[in-house]
Amino acid sequence: MNKQVLFVPGIKNKSGLDNDEDIETMDIMRDEETEATGILKIKSLNGPLTLILPGTHTKVLKLNEKNQITTCLTTMAGEIFSILVTNTILADSVPKSLVTQIEPEEILKGALISHRMGFTRGCFSTRIISQFTSLDGNKKVIFYLVLLGIILGQDLIAIKDSNACNLEKNNPIIIGGPNHLRKAFYYLFEKECDIKEKIIILDDDTVEMSTVIRAKEIGLNFLNKDRGSL
Repeated sequence: MNKQVLFVPGIKNKSGLDNDEDIETMDIMRDEETEATGILKIKSLNGPLTLILPGTHTKVLKLNEKNQITTCLTTMAGEIFSILVTNTILADSVPKSLVTQIEPEEILKGALISHRMGFTRGCFSTRIISQFTSLDGNKKVIFYLVLLGIILGQDLIAIKDSNACNLEKNNPIIIGGPNHLRKAFYYLFEKECDIKEKIIILDDDTVEMSTVIRAKEIGLNFLNKDRGSL
């Protein structure tokens, strides 16, 4: 078979290592830029706006009025959650299977614990809660949600304190990613009174098709250019 394979490179921003502010504005992306532009196309969105894409890593992207990505921020939220529930003492307390039913009060409880106690103490508090609470079976989902809230609560702090991707109350905040993480982030941002009116939570179809649609468009543009039509 004689087939062309097109590799779409990621992007990076290297501003220097002279000071902490330089380090904060540095980031890398692989695929999220394709997903982001696909979302804009499907939903006919125009910047300036902030796009939040949780998953294995949480990606926060700021786009200007020309729909250009100006800055981005990355956390290891999803990866850290996976490690904590499989390879730490929390493995006995927190269910490993994906929880799709998100209870806002548990997410918010976790975020509050994270804010007050810090991340590492907050994580261990999940163990403490499980030791002093008589729950079993499906009811253990509470520990999953509290831990998720603790981790995403740190994401919220990172976003709000960031000079690169700080939230602007006049700009829309678009939340994508897997359904349970979309809901969790929505509940966290909903508590921020000055921005909650600007939150847009994406639907499943948009999330699932955004990368595919944009990747197809990139491929067709490349082929047309290669054939001399552009």
